[in-house]
Amino acid sequence: MNRTYFLPDLCKSTTLGLLVIVAEVIAIVVLLLKPWNEISLELFGWLSLFLQWITLTCSAVLCGMRKYLMKLPDSLAATITYLTIVMIVVFMTGFLGWLQDDMLDWKRMIKNGLVALLIGALMIRYLYVRAELTQRSQAELEARIEALQSRIRPHFLFNSMNTIASLIMLDPAKAERAVEDLSSLFRATLGEHKSQVLFSEEISLCKKYLAMESLRLGDRLKIDWELNDFPATVRIPLLTLQPILENAIYHGIQPSSQPGWIKVKAKQDASGKAKIEVSNSVPEQGSANHSGQKMALNNIRARLKAIYGETATVEGQYKKNCYVSTIIYAFQ
Repeated sequence: MNRTYFLPDLCKSTTLGLLVIVAEVIAIVVLLLKPWNEISLELFGWLSLFLQWITLTCSAVLCGMRKYLMKLPDSLAATITYLTIVMIVVFMTGFLGWLQDDMLDWKRMIKNGLVALLIGALMIRYLYVRAELTQRSQAELEARIEALQSRIRPHFLFNSMNTIASLIMLDPAKAERAVEDLSSLFRATLGEHKSQVLFSEEISLCKKYLAMESLRLGDRLKIDWELNDFPATVRIPLLTLQPILENAIYHGIQPSSQPGWIKVKAKQDASGKAKIEVSNSVPEQGSANHSGQKMALNNIRARLKAIYGETATVEGQYKKNCYVSTIIYAFQ
């Protein structure tokens, strides 16, 4: 489903463990509200047993009902969840009283039912508001990523059109093939509504772009791919590498009168993260203004951090005779 369902998956061990801890905290709070002369380990044991019993039972029942509740409107699903919790609390209270005294304690059942009404209402409201905030944050994230992508795509389009324009008079046949490559590239990018694609798809887009540039630069451009059996199914934000390659050509290869090279390396680093390096030769003076490269890296850095968090890094630096852009992010 596209919407964010308000009830978390209670079958997960992490969620269940958190509920167990919350139940123990409630048991301690209830115990401390008792007079000092009534506090004992035995009472704490009974409170813990009762609350954990209710917690685990509610989790099991709601876990089984979740796939059916997700098909209902949120208001109806919340009401059913609410009433289910209250009924389980009342039933467990009566069942425990019957085990202890062989009779139903109606006063205690009503009292615990009222407490369940209050706590259940607060819990459902909290989960519902949290789900709305999560959905809103996701929508804002997608909008942010789309805005960042839109800053890259026109730049790619304008430079590609310049390449085609330069070929029209020199070699119409090559210009026609370049148009076909450009059409293929934009069918792939404009037809992709997800923020991420497979690494193999990103590499395919990059190769199409470099094929177009090779028509213009000829033997001046050498390309080396070192993917080191990098998993093709790893996901990467769309148009992550292409802007780096574009800047490598326009700031590293094109200004030089000598042949240049671009090397793309991808591997899994020692910490298990994806590490991608794009290096390119630079003119001998090596002091060309790389503001365009920095802008591309800033865009890519913002996109990666929006998706993968602060652990994602994007760096660019000059080394001995080249400029190296390094991208590191955790697999998803």
